[in-house]
Amino acid sequence: MGNTIDINLYAFGNGSSNFDCEKGPDVLKKAIEKTELAKQCHWLPTLSVSHHKQQAEAKPDILKLSEKLANLTRQSTLNNHFFVTLGGDHTAAIGSWSGAANAVENLGLIWFDAHMDSHTPETSPSQNIHGMPLATLLGHGESDFVKIMTEHPKLKPENVVLIGVRSYESGEAALLKKLGVSIFYMDDIKKFGMHKVIQESIAIATRNTDAFGISIDLDGFDPEDAPGVGTPAPDGVNADAFLAEFSQITEHPLLIGADIVEFNPALDRDHKTEKLAVNLFRQLVLHHTTG
Repeated sequence: MGNTIDINLYAFGNGSSNFDCEKGPDVLKKAIEKTELAKQCHWLPTLSVSHHKQQAEAKPDILKLSEKLANLTRQSTLNNHFFVTLGGDHTAAIGSWSGAANAVENLGLIWFDAHMDSHTPETSPSQNIHGMPLATLLGHGESDFVKIMTEHPKLKPENVVLIGVRSYESGEAALLKKLGVSIFYMDDIKKFGMHKVIQESIAIATRNTDAFGISIDLDGFDPEDAPGVGTPAPDGVNADAFLAEFSQITEHPLLIGADIVEFNPALDRDHKTEKLAVNLFRQLVLHHTTG
């Protein structure tokens, strides 16, 4: 992997019920620019809209931004540039991994999240599209989103793994079970430990793949460590425990990119979530600028 880090700013919150996630990328950019990481970052143009629409009305904007983001991550991957997408709500993942999957033959993905994000319009109680991106990438759900870049699914279920899940509905759980997607619930993390969970997750994401990515929803962490998220869920992943093992992922030669999403600065306390996001970003970027 080369030394250029492409940073996408997905300043969009209309896929959720709280628009304030759209402010997250700008806050994180300002924080990162104050660190030693700034000179390694190639900031790409901010992806945003000038209005607030929810649910079905947000679909055209999500499609437009997802297509733009997919083109950016595809180009980054083809150029051998590591990329990070800063969100914004988790609809960012539709673009990030549709583009990356178009540039490599077989892509694996680690999905770090309190939620499954695997609803389709038929199963979602809220109809909020930030609860649907993983299903979309697996080839299920809104047709226009599924067909971004190519009509084929972007991910194979056997190379997708979720970490930190503890809040979900039966419809999305049924889909992932049917597809055979691996899930490490919070009970599994407590039972096996973070080291083992990450080790096994990497094995799943890299089995017969050419590359893999990680999509980090900050609500995967315990709200005590990450209060500034749109949909917090209690009893989450301990931030220090995760950061202590994160190098297993960041130093892996097949890692090509990452999302850090669902940061809601309006709900943050003492900059806790902001600092955690910057620490995650630091680990991702430092290896790929010095490695």
